Amino acid sequence: MVRVFPRIFGKVFLSFWASSLLVLIAVGAVNAALGTRPLLRVWLANSLTWYGQTAVELHEHGGPSTLNNYLTDIQGSGIEGALLGPDGALLGSHGVPAATEAVLARERLSRRNENDIQTWTSAIPIHGNRGEYVFVALEHPRRRVRIAFQPAALLARIAAGLVVASLLCFLMAHYLTRPIRTLQGVARRFAAGDLKARATPVMGPREDELGELAIDFDRMADRVQTLIERQQTLLRDISHELRSPLARLTLSAELVRRGDTDAASRMEGDLQRLEALISELLTLSRMEASDRNSRKDRIDLSSMVRRILEDAAFEGRPEQKTLVQTGADEVMIQGDANLLERCIENVVRNAIQHTPRHTGIEVNVTLSGETSTRQVATIRVIDEGEGVPEHALPHLFEPFFRVSASREQSGRGAGLGLSISQRIVELHGGAMEACNRVEGGLEVTMRFPVVQG
Repeated sequence: MVRVFPRIFGKVFLSFWASSLLVLIAVGAVNAALGTRPLLRVWLANSLTWYGQTAVELHEHGGPSTLNNYLTDIQGSGIEGALLGPDGALLGSHGVPAATEAVLARERLSRRNENDIQTWTSAIPIHGNRGEYVFVALEHPRRRVRIAFQPAALLARIAAGLVVASLLCFLMAHYLTRPIRTLQGVARRFAAGDLKARATPVMGPREDELGELAIDFDRMADRVQTLIERQQTLLRDISHELRSPLARLTLSAELVRRGDTDAASRMEGDLQRLEALISELLTLSRMEASDRNSRKDRIDLSSMVRRILEDAAFEGRPEQKTLVQTGADEVMIQGDANLLERCIENVVRNAIQHTPRHTGIEVNVTLSGETSTRQVATIRVIDEGEGVPEHALPHLFEPFFRVSASREQSGRGAGLGLSISQRIVELHGGAMEACNRVEGGLEVTMRFPVVQG
């Protein structure tokens, strides 16, 4: 079923329309209560002037009897009237109505129309062939009601007010709901697969709540687009990383069938590489789905780094690579001990793989901050290798990123170690970065906020 108006449009339209109608009713009621009806006063004077002119003409042409008949007839319409001659004498048998003395006195002084809207009395000078007459009238309540509440006039006023109110309310409702419909259209485009659809360029600059909503929508869209693009890139990289070992496994299997026993050892190496790749992919997937600080163990980073370096020293000993820990003896933070150990170990082993023979690796652990409630634990892993080209530094923590072919051949991992480390650091509310040292080598920095309690 198709709606004529969207729900919010109808609500806004009816709200403004009802408000306008209530305002019109309130203004009319206040005017009626206070008696401030200038248009009614003018209408009253003009209508009684016509009655007065008729009375003068009938008296001058028909005499007192004709005048008396006329004054008797208009009493049926709710008007009690009397006519005074140019000399001020009463003409006809109808006396001056009660309560008209005040307006008659004012007319004699001003020589112009005098009306009292409170008592509904009037004294109107009428020019005739024999001089200036004065028509004095009192309008009875039944005529007042007909004047104040004439059906045609009342309906006309209501219709005019409703037309104007409806037009203004329609324009206001359209103005308020138009950006909402625009945002709805952008959301539908985004849901249909147009990841570049944004609300701010379409809605234009706005400084109200709808403008803030458009900015928040664009931020959400940017985040969703980034996540989807990362996922697509990760899938492409996984496909690329799986292709080479699978191709070698196929070739090795064929060689084994032909009797080449050396191919079996190569198959074992490729299988180990696939196992490591799948293991790190599962770890990265768990990192993406984990909540920040899902576990809150109290951890001494200095002791953890010390244990990691003791284990890693065996890996660097054949090539006489030394590992040295510097900095504070104790740095306490809260976090997941298993994840943090995996994070630091990945960075240290990456440094061992890419530092030359007979060189050293320094791991510096420090605690800094202005106050005890705002401190940061920092771990710096410094090697003495060739470093990384500046253009490659922003991509160093991307999954499967390789700086060069020679660097890829020297590494024994799946290319996900630094990506996993960065995700672990982010899960603990920290940040991770890398830079080339002036003295040579690469420095990887991990910062963790220290949560007290």
